[in-house]
Amino acid sequence: MTQKIYTLKNDFMFKTVMSDEENLKPFLQRLFPEKTFKKLIIEQEKSLKASVNSHGVRLDITATDEEGVYNVEMNSLYTVTSLRRGRYYASSLDISLLKPDTKYEELPNVTVVFVISNYLFCDNICLHTGEMRWDPPGRMAETYGVKQVYINLSAEIMNVPEDLIPVLEYFRDNVVNDDSYVQKLSVAAKNANDDPVWRRAVMDLEERMRMERQTGIQQGIEQGIEQGIQQGIQQGIEQGSRERMIRLYLQEKLSLADCAEECGMSEEEFLAAAEEYRRKLKEE
Repeated sequence: MTQKIYTLKNDFMFKTVMSDEENLKPFLQRLFPEKTFKKLIIEQEKSLKASVNSHGVRLDITATDEEGVYNVEMNSLYTVTSLRRGRYYASSLDISLLKPDTKYEELPNVTVVFVISNYLFCDNICLHTGEMRWDPPGRMAETYGVKQVYINLSAEIMNVPEDLIPVLEYFRDNVVNDDSYVQKLSVAAKNANDDPVWRRAVMDLEERMRMERQTGIQQGIEQGIEQGIQQGIQQGIEQGSRERMIRLYLQEKLSLADCAEECGMSEEEFLAAAEEYRRKLKEE
């Protein structure tokens, strides 16, 4: 049986390789050549939840340096459908970063990077970067401090820094080229694939997630059936009550206005229902 090979498009592998500062820093440096990355503090699978009733998130990679916080997500194996996902991730980070005694202006810059494989922007452009815009445009006293970056591996790999191209090609195709950094990532991925402890942990996690999805689907089906039964019962009760009122109206025991009001219908709607009921009786 052929052993499954995990590539960096797999988020488990991505987290394993990129949790090493020596692997993550060159990627960020190539993506943001204008920045100077020194010491990175890296967290893997950072869980954030603002309150008991809010939607929780688990961030793949979070890196902090003296210039800000960077969240990097490998989401290339499923479809990202909304830019608001990035918005929520950035907001969740803000909540975790703003301590009770911290002023708003002390919030660090936050950059959220999504590596995806679908055409979220309905174009063939690889790199999209978004920041807050103001209308009318004007000079702000301070920057907003939040940036979202989306890298589409399915698009033509262009409009990106030149030295980022071989990295994205490796992410997409898992083909090792002459780039020394890509070769380093390839070695790290191979080491993880060859580690039986790592593979077992990943396979166990995948199986647990698969079972959770199946359980969720089954619960959804059962809930839908139960709701359908309850709705059917309620509809039956309402239908029986309506027919009773129609019979009372046809027997001239109640007025049209009273019957229509009891059924929550206009007089015209009730008359139409009464006529339909009379027609069915004749057919029977």
